[in-house]
Amino acid sequence: MKTKFLSSTVLYCFMMSHAQAESKSVITFEGDKGSSPRWEIHGGLGIRQSFDVGLISGPMTLNGAPGSLEQNSSALFSGVGAVDSEANRTYDDGFVNIGSQFNLTTNWGYENASQVRQSSQQWDSSQPWDSPGNQSLYLTASGGAGIAGYRHATGSDEEAFPYIEARRWLDFDPNSYWQERGFVISWSWIPMDTGHNENLSVNRQSITDEFFLYGIQPPSAPYSGPALPPGPLLDNLPIDRQISDASSGLSGFTNTNVDLDLQTFSLGGIVRRIEPSQSQLGRLLRAEGIDVQAGLALNYAKLTMNSQTTVRDQNEVVGNFDQKSQKSKFLPGLYVAVGSVFDIGEDESWKIFSQVRFDLSDSIQASNQVSSAKADLDGFSVNLGIGFQW
Repeated sequence: MKTKFLSSTVLYCFMMSHAQAESKSVITFEGDKGSSPRWEIHGGLGIRQSFDVGLISGPMTLNGAPGSLEQNSSALFSGVGAVDSEANRTYDDGFVNIGSQFNLTTNWGYENASQVRQSSQQWDSSQPWDSPGNQSLYLTASGGAGIAGYRHATGSDEEAFPYIEARRWLDFDPNSYWQERGFVISWSWIPMDTGHNENLSVNRQSITDEFFLYGIQPPSAPYSGPALPPGPLLDNLPIDRQISDASSGLSGFTNTNVDLDLQTFSLGGIVRRIEPSQSQLGRLLRAEGIDVQAGLALNYAKLTMNSQTTVRDQNEVVGNFDQKSQKSKFLPGLYVAVGSVFDIGEDESWKIFSQVRFDLSDSIQASNQVSSAKADLDGFSVNLGIGFQW
């Protein structure tokens, strides 16, 4: 969007330069036109290139509270205990509780035959006492599901906006390249509205603990401990633990709207070169002169972000929440502009004003505990208005 807008701006400057072709003849002026202090005021519409907007969302729970997968799964770790100390361990597909012997227990169980399979450990087969078997029991526990964060960069449409500008010309010097000098004040109001839809990853953290069987043949699944002791012994300490983040099977979707209300007050200096047009286009448009201005800008920006997030388990809604953040801020800036003036009417009091302007300013960001939106306020604009002088 910005490339397209910049190309249009370059075309505008090219046409304006032809309309203001430099004269090689002696410059003359009618009457006292431009020779005394005067005011010019005009207003109209501008088109501003698209705003760059960045969206960031951090990980959160299904209710929209901030939280990583580890935080969402805090109960998971307490339920399965630490790997280096005895604990009563509860899994989705079994359990291993503390026994009466040091690190060994008969109080364990599992649900499916597929949980008994090849051990992940490498054993020294040359030492018989180190290779009593090659099978392990694998038990898995899953924690709470959490929404993964995301980043997205987007742009708004090219925005149309109203503006008004007043110029005070102070003096006139026919021998100077810039014959007129003065100051200018202006105001503009630019609204912006953009949005973004995002499919969210909803993940769940899981722990898989491996218990080496040391050659024992576990009872057929499902097994929940011996009816009468004694039973087969199992080490209470896992020989290996794997932690993974996997899809939870849930689907998440968020719709985010970002609104910007930008008012800009400007004060700067302006110079103008007045020339009789020598080009056919210049005579047709009754081009009067070209002016350049630069100065300070004070921006008042208000950025608002609204998002609606829904998490589903197939057709059932398991999470639904809204988030909003807003930021208002005064931001200083600089601007530079080049423009031209065209006479309309016989008394040369009414004129058409055209201008290309670039504003340089800081960005504004609206944030809450989980997400934020950031808008870059730098950019070009093209203005076209009508006004008069007195």
